[in-house]
Amino acid sequence: MSKISSGKPAAGKSAQKATQGKTESGAKTAHIGVKARFQAYLKDHQRVMKESLKRLYRQSTNSMLTWCVIGIALALPVGLYLALGNIQALGQRFEGNAQISLFLDQKLAADAQQQLVDDLRQWQEIATVSLITKEQALEEFMTLSGYSDVLDRLDTNPLPAVIEISPIPLYNEPENAQKLLQRLQELPAVDMAQLDLAWVQRLAAMLKIGQRIALGLVILLSAGVLLIIGNTIRLEIENRRDEIIVAKLVGATDAFVRRPFLYTGLWYGTGGGAIATVIIAFGLSALNGPVAELAGLYESDHRLLGLNVSDVLSLWCMGAMLGLAGAWFSVTRHLSALEPR
Repeated sequence: MSKISSGKPAAGKSAQKATQGKTESGAKTAHIGVKARFQAYLKDHQRVMKESLKRLYRQSTNSMLTWCVIGIALALPVGLYLALGNIQALGQRFEGNAQISLFLDQKLAADAQQQLVDDLRQWQEIATVSLITKEQALEEFMTLSGYSDVLDRLDTNPLPAVIEISPIPLYNEPENAQKLLQRLQELPAVDMAQLDLAWVQRLAAMLKIGQRIALGLVILLSAGVLLIIGNTIRLEIENRRDEIIVAKLVGATDAFVRRPFLYTGLWYGTGGGAIATVIIAFGLSALNGPVAELAGLYESDHRLLGLNVSDVLSLWCMGAMLGLAGAWFSVTRHLSALEPR
């Protein structure tokens, strides 16, 4: 009895160890299986990526034509946005931006006028301040109007002293300039404040129209890129119809069949973004000289704003996303019709 009773726990321990060993071995096998499947998945992506590039290389003429069409479609709205940005930057650099004229009280003494000028120069919203005294204003008016004889007969000078103010670039915008004008109008020594904002408002209106046009072009030409890539992928699907049907017959999933076409769309979109970058770079290079010469005539050192690294990457990413989207829509639409009978 003692031997049997002592043998049972030993047998139980042996069975427990065997079960534990099997469990650990099974867990290890499952772990290796998941890892192997993931590695196979990555290798298949690498294989499809390389094969899609080789296929584009073998069809280099058609691929280059497609890239050029996509590049032109992407370059047009981006180029327009760059042009608007350069116009806006040029407008901010222009010395005659928004001008505010303060017509002072006729009874204000010269010392008080100068004190007001000194106070205004401390305002953060103001770039420059200049005082035109009553005598200077009268002399300038006589020179410009030609009525010096009439003005000489007057007993008193009817013209007030004027303070001319140029705001900082942030306050050249119509809304901010109006706020600054209201503050200046509330000063006790100011009889009237006048804002010369007509040309700034016209520039802002033109820029707003240009931005709307650029946005419309982005939407329209992005749709065009989707259609171009979608039609190209459709032709690829038709050319590989038999290959797709055979692949489905042997058990290929839709994701497996879809993968090479998605990579083809990705390469088309990315290549189109690269072509668009080259087109814009050549355009800026051609315009840099004439723009610098024109700026020199106005004693300005303005240079055209181009694409920085983030802009280039954004353009390429936009092309890649459009390529993927166009390929996905096209494959999803046409792949369901290719089922083995």
